[in-house]
Amino acid sequence: MLTSGFCTTNAQSGFNVGVHGAIPGGDSDLNGNFGISDLYTLNLGLDVGYLTGEGDGLRYGGTVSYSRFLLDSDFEGDDLSYIELKATGEYDFTEQFYGSASLGYALAAEGDQDGGLVWMPAIGVKFDMLKVYGYYKSISDDFTIASYGVGVSYRF
Repeated sequence: MLTSGFCTTNAQSGFNVGVHGAIPGGDSDLNGNFGISDLYTLNLGLDVGYLTGEGDGLRYGGTVSYSRFLLDSDFEGDDLSYIELKATGEYDFTEQFYGSASLGYALAAEGDQDGGLVWMPAIGVKFDMLKVYGYYKSISDDFTIASYGVGVSYRF
């Protein structure tokens, strides 16, 4: 009986790896001249996570992501890169549809940029070992850089 419950939990839990892409948004730059969506054209990233749970469709764990905001070629400067460390919770609304929320800290990966608080709500669909989701992500410190995107992850 213990083995049966263990296998059921692991069928919906475990490691996952994925990619995400998004359109940037958020505050104006530090001088108030341009919006984030004017300065950056795309946000791309990689994700690695682990979720565990007690059943009943609720899972919790953590996610580590590398996220890069690509600077528009019309502007001088550098891309923004972050390593995001997030606590993650996920809940199944149905067998296929789920929602998740992540909260943590985004460390600046290069340059003299600052890190900040990161939070990311998402909704998605599960297909066997594959998950597809839409999300909003915000990284806030002195200013807010956000993104609206989609991601795909593979569950092991």
